[in-house]
Amino acid sequence: MNPMDEVNRRLQKDMQERREVIDQIIENKRKAEQVQIEQRDYLKEISADMKGLSEVIELVRRNNEINERTFQLVLEVFTVITADSPEQANDIIRNTLDKANQTNEDWGTIQTIIGYGKMLGKLTFPDSGLFD
Repeated sequence: MNPMDEVNRRLQKDMQERREVIDQIIENKRKAEQVQIEQRDYLKEISADMKGLSEVIELVRRNNEINERTFQLVLEVFTVITADSPEQANDIIRNTLDKANQTNEDWGTIQTIIGYGKMLGKLTFPDSGLFD
C-alpha cells in the first residue's frame, strides 16, 4: 500500500470523526435552544395562570364576604326564639329582611332567611297564627 494512500485514509477518517463531533455539537446546541424555548413557553403559561389566579382569589374573597353577611343574617333571624311576643318576633324577621335587602342578598337567600324566621316564630309562638 502506498504511504500517501494511508495518509489520505487517516485524514478522511479524522475528518469524518471531526464532522461527527461537530454534528453532535450542533445537535446538542439545537436541543439546548429547544429546551430554552420550551422553558420560556412554560414561564409564559405560568405567568398567564398567575394572572388568572389573582382573579380567582378576588372572587373567593368576595364570596367569603357574602357568605359572612348571609351567616350574620341567619344568626340574627335565630334571635326570634328570644322574642317576648309574636309581634317582637315578627319585627325581628322584618328587620332581618330589611338588612338582607340592603346588602343586596339574592332572592333565594332572602326567602331562606324568611323561611327560617317564620319556622322559628311558629315554634316559639305556635298559637299566635302570625307565622302561618
